[in-house]
Amino acid sequence: MAAIEHYDMICIGGGSGLTAAYYGQQDGKSVALVDDRPDQLGGTCVNRGCIPTKGLIQAAEVMQTIRHAADFGIHLDQSSVRVDFQAVLDTVRRRRENDAADVRRWVESAFTPYYGRACFVGDKLIEMEDGRRLTGERIFIAAGARPAIPPIPGLAESGYLTNESVIFDLTEQPEHLIILGGGYIGCEFAHFFSALGTRVTVIDHSECLLAEDDDVRALFTQELAKRVELVLQSEVRQVLVRDGQCGLTVTTGDGEHSVLGDRLLLATGRRPNTDGLSLEKTGSSLMIAASWWSTTGCGPRTPTFMPMATSSGRGCSSTLRATKVSLPTVTRTVPPLLSTTPPTRTPCSAIRRSARSG
Repeated sequence: MAAIEHYDMICIGGGSGLTAAYYGQQDGKSVALVDDRPDQLGGTCVNRGCIPTKGLIQAAEVMQTIRHAADFGIHLDQSSVRVDFQAVLDTVRRRRENDAADVRRWVESAFTPYYGRACFVGDKLIEMEDGRRLTGERIFIAAGARPAIPPIPGLAESGYLTNESVIFDLTEQPEHLIILGGGYIGCEFAHFFSALGTRVTVIDHSECLLAEDDDVRALFTQELAKRVELVLQSEVRQVLVRDGQCGLTVTTGDGEHSVLGDRLLLATGRRPNTDGLSLEKTGSSLMIAASWWSTTGCGPRTPTFMPMATSSGRGCSSTLRATKVSLPTVTRTVPPLLSTTPPTRTPCSAIRRSARSG
């Protein structure tokens, strides 16, 4: 059996967990960084979320400006405007690859990287899939999240997309895209695809999109409905594929309906990447930090946004200076921004509480 390597600090997850790793390294600690996707270091923000999706949104904004140029006294031949969808995606993908490569170079110069799947095999003892073992005085779990896939009959055979497969795998612009889920991910992709000329239908179980302030939700839903089709207060019963079309059987207040499109995009939430870590095999207090708590909402009343994940990672790393480990308190102080047209920012909870109390 290979010798067990010991570190002052181990970070599982190369996304927002890098914040904890950085501050530990700055304090002179020996730090091991564990991640199973070395070509995607930087996590969701660099590879599958914030940065690449904003590249897509930038293309959408350019198209929106062109389409509305006449409003500013600039007249264009709109019939000559053409979208090179593959070029849009290629630009975003090149930037992602470069950003991830930069992060990897930094990781390999600052920490000791362990690439591959890992799980706990004992108290503070981690085993890599290649048999290497390591242990640490402090272990930070920032394993991130993946798209949650609902148990809908026929879904597995539909060739569905997620935010990740749009960034990495999509090659052709859909003519009609069905988006299941009306949260932040679903609405930003609805904006992107509709701006570039795709017909978009958004299906959601609520009466309004997003899960925020009622007045913001209502106004945003009203505005988005001007550009995309909305099927709200509905439940998807089944997914069928016929003649290259993806069909969803949807139940609404007035009965059962069919919604047909050529591609289906799932935006139905996130699931934490902790189910393969065998956490039950370690009896010590672990620092459950960053992405598990903050970007998936698995923590109690925790905001599901990247800035809070990064703040959480920094707070966790500060406990290395203390003799007693305690989970840092994460409070909601960052109003989320939805990159659509118009851009939508929701007041943070402190502002809402003040408004309610007068």
